[in-house]
Amino acid sequence: MKKLLIFLLVLLSACQGETTPESAAVEGAEAASVKSGTASVTMEGATHELNNINWATSLVKSAPGEIQLSLMQDDNPVSLNFIIEDATLQANGAKVYTFPDAKNAAGAIDLNFLNTGRKGVAMQQRVVFSEGSLEIQELTEHSLKMTFKGAGHPLMTQDTFPIEGSIDIKF
Repeated sequence: MKKLLIFLLVLLSACQGETTPESAAVEGAEAASVKSGTASVTMEGATHELNNINWATSLVKSAPGEIQLSLMQDDNPVSLNFIIEDATLQANGAKVYTFPDAKNAAGAIDLNFLNTGRKGVAMQQRVVFSEGSLEIQELTEHSLKMTFKGAGHPLMTQDTFPIEGSIDIKF
């Protein structure tokens, strides 16, 4: 009886390592739907890290040539918003945009931040990235990796200050 039990345990442990094509497809789909990653932005002398993004309150929409992000973290006063529509982007998977020219080109591109910790009227808590470069290093069906460096300003003012940061997420 003891030998039979040992044999069954060995057989069971050997079978656990095997995957069928069906289980591999399910595991691949689950891995693709796992949302993770980080974003950071440095502006007005402070760096804001979004290392624990709340995916329940954040928004990620992706379609060929279009992506819309709104990344939020519960304990962070800064959220990051990014929208781009560029039919050539998905085919290339990487591209550099120069602001303000990119905002005036065909399609749409917008990068802005909401900083609820920023003093002043509520409208000026929204900071717009308005000049510099934005480089998308990788865009796939389930990931985005990009950096940006330049300057921006709060809504309703033209007083610019340096802004730089990055996004590296899987969705």
